[in-house]
Amino acid sequence: MKFGVNTASTNYAPYADVHEKIATYVQKNYDYGHDIAKSILTGQLIDLSAKKPTRTLATGDTKAARDLIQSGLDIEFSTQMSAHVKREQSLQSNLPKAFAYVMNDCCTDGLKTRLIAIPTYESTVRDNPLALLTAIKRCVHENACTQYPPVTISTHWDRLLKLKQAKDEDPSSCTKRFEQQLETVKGYMGSTFTMALLSRCLNTRPTLISMTLARLPLCSTHMLLMSTHTRP
Repeated sequence: MKFGVNTASTNYAPYADVHEKIATYVQKNYDYGHDIAKSILTGQLIDLSAKKPTRTLATGDTKAARDLIQSGLDIEFSTQMSAHVKREQSLQSNLPKAFAYVMNDCCTDGLKTRLIAIPTYESTVRDNPLALLTAIKRCVHENACTQYPPVTISTHWDRLLKLKQAKDEDPSSCTKRFEQQLETVKGYMGSTFTMALLSRCLNTRPTLISMTLARLPLCSTHMLLMSTHTRP
């Protein structure tokens, strides 16, 4: 299961599925993997400063009593601080490891080529799995002919209307691909305009609604299309 640039003839796994697979893998296989996994899932590097231990000062009636208590507190603080430093170091060392895993094991060759061609790849993407995933999300549904932006919108729109369940594809994956494609179109044209245009297309082309719904499993977006079509 890899990220790939969808075309009229190829359909790759939904972004969300591969994203979840990556988070699960790093959490299971990396030291302190839960930190890098959470960062990948949220898209933000986890802030460990809030977890940094603080030294507690002893209280007591006499200096001797305070010194005795303080020595135990200092040992506890030193142990906690060592563990915290190791956790921070693991998070930083896991970033390039996660980057390599995503790039080499979770991307098709065509997508790798497009990612490496990003002008800021070396300065902002390399060894940064969060920036890499952001770039992948932008690329995953982009038309290969990016030098022709006006064509991109019509291509995404056409993919939305023609999307159908592939052979051996389960309904939930088809649902995710459809919802992802719908969000891509909304990103170009805005949610209100997209739904209004979709409603107009369905109302002016009576056979389109049945053709579109026949390709999709029953889901929330499917119901949205049905309600759009039947709206007075």
